[in-house]
Amino acid sequence: MKILVTADLSTIDVLLKKPVSGLVFGLQSLSQRVREPLSVETLEDCAKRCQKAGKEIYVNMNALIEEDGLGTLEKTAKEIVDLPVDGILFADLAVYEAFARFGKQNRLMYYPETYVTSPSDVEFWSEQGIQSVVLSRELTLSSIEKIAARKTMPLAMIGHGYLNMFHSKRRLIKTFFDHTKDRDFKTLKQKTFTLVEELREDPYPIYQDEFGTHIFRSRPLASFKVLDRLQEAVDVFLIDTLFYEASRIPQIVDDYAAALESPPTSALLERYEDHDDGFLFQETSELKTRGDSQ
Repeated sequence: MKILVTADLSTIDVLLKKPVSGLVFGLQSLSQRVREPLSVETLEDCAKRCQKAGKEIYVNMNALIEEDGLGTLEKTAKEIVDLPVDGILFADLAVYEAFARFGKQNRLMYYPETYVTSPSDVEFWSEQGIQSVVLSRELTLSSIEKIAARKTMPLAMIGHGYLNMFHSKRRLIKTFFDHTKDRDFKTLKQKTFTLVEELREDPYPIYQDEFGTHIFRSRPLASFKVLDRLQEAVDVFLIDTLFYEASRIPQIVDDYAAALESPPTSALLERYEDHDDGFLFQETSELKTRGDSQ
């Protein structure tokens, strides 16, 4: 099982020395919910550094592309198509079309966050000639294993980190400060906040970028307790580092490397008491039976 970790310029040096298969970087104007979107020129430099260190490099292009962004997409695809990039994560079908024109759809990893929920979904994308699919973040461990038993292509999953649960194109944080006139959003160094809902105890991380506002689960996911089962089911394990202090990320990587070699120790698990199992053991909905109200 490959371990990939999201990276930026502040973490690349240390992560290149860690026991991971590869690093994932965001791109300006084409990535949302990433630590630091890079220019194509900076990405090219990072690709060379990864190649020299014997690491794979992946590009997150998970933005939803509107009509006025198609030109940027086409230009960027042309610029990076010949770079030594091992995979491109995408959500919008316009990205698929852009790389298919160059015959490079085999580099693509479908990453819609919620849509890949059955063996049929996996089979469909296998027929499109892409590299792999990222399973829905709301799947239980049992569902992951059932899909893996019938997989027709490599499977990836978000195995660690904060899970995005809500996206609005509206810039809600800026609107809040504009309305309250408490402070000027443009002058704030901090771009990440927490949202407290009256009927719930835990605060929710909320983040704004050029694509709008994103709200995440209150607790990040950790998969140490089921890593042995996931090793049998998925081919790529993604560690998403958004919201983590840069100093904590190397420890997370080291802990997963250790857990792949032997069962996690109690000391290791104690370091992640502020995490939970996400949806691995939590059904998010029930199927309606005939006669249920619509």
